[in-house]
Amino acid sequence: MSGSALALIEFDNVTLSFNDQPLYQGIDLSVREGEFLCLLGPSGCGKSTMLRLMSGLMEPTGGAISVAGKSPREMRDKFAFVFQNPRLVPWRNALDNVSLAAGLRFGKSRKAVRERAREELRKVDLDNDMEKTPAMLSGGEQQRVAIARALMVDPDIVLMDEPFSALDIRTRGRMRKGIEKLWLESGKTVVFVTHDIDDAISLADRVVVFSAKPTRIVEIVDIRTPRPRQHDDPQVDLSAIRSRLSERLHDIEAHLDADA
Repeated sequence: MSGSALALIEFDNVTLSFNDQPLYQGIDLSVREGEFLCLLGPSGCGKSTMLRLMSGLMEPTGGAISVAGKSPREMRDKFAFVFQNPRLVPWRNALDNVSLAAGLRFGKSRKAVRERAREELRKVDLDNDMEKTPAMLSGGEQQRVAIARALMVDPDIVLMDEPFSALDIRTRGRMRKGIEKLWLESGKTVVFVTHDIDDAISLADRVVVFSAKPTRIVEIVDIRTPRPRQHDDPQVDLSAIRSRLSERLHDIEAHLDADA
């Protein structure tokens, strides 16, 4: 993604409070068209809430949010979500779970929808698992079905809310590579919530680091290493970025402990 890409989502001095308790403390942020942006910060700082604000599922207390110059509510059909829990319909197989998304949104013919669903499942390497129900799939496979379902509606913006958190380390690594490949091929704008530094440095063009509540942006870190990223590539040294992000999170956690 080019650093000169246009801003697609804009947060302008956004504040948010719950029961008169401030969550956001004047957030200014631009999400660029076609970029992979990671939101990194401690638990409870409002990373997932930011996805809801972007997509129009919540309204800020103050400030303004725009998506391609319009309100998030007006642009809601341009978004798709991938959640921490895949949220698959247990009695439907993978093909039917993916088909359901487009069938509900577009009302296309069953044959056209199912053919498109097969295409999306092939992209996430589930060619041989389309007839399996969620109970027959591993955690990583279920999450890949959820990703195929999100891409099925051809969104401009994909919001991912800690989709790897329930996966083991090996599966997580494979999922990172798969997500990066899909993003490179699709050109979608992705906003990815995580508390895992390796997720962030593996996937992001930029990493937004949040403080604890009341939340503000501590730093935005650009990652310009070539893609696809290989952590074992001697030509790619991500250790400095990992150390920088680790220090930031350590400082934030230290402040939390001091205030407890």
